[in-house]
Amino acid sequence: MTFTARAGGTEPIPFTWALGDGVTATGAVVIHSHAARGTYTVTLAAANACGRQVLRETLTVLDLAPVRRDSM
Repeated sequence: MTFTARAGGTEPIPFTWALGDGVTATGAVVIHSHAARGTYTVTLAAANACGRQVLRETLTVLDLAPVRRDSM
């Protein structure tokens, strides 16, 4: 899954993600696959000289993406 953050304001604006399964990441675009079905709270923090804002969203993973297996 691709997570994308956007913000307006005084740069730089670093983005910090907590993906709900113990994995953290930084940057405006993060690609992550959760290893198990379930409900996760994804947290995004953005900060600059003017302050900090934190957003939280619930993500429900119903099915895992199939793993491609090449024929032998």
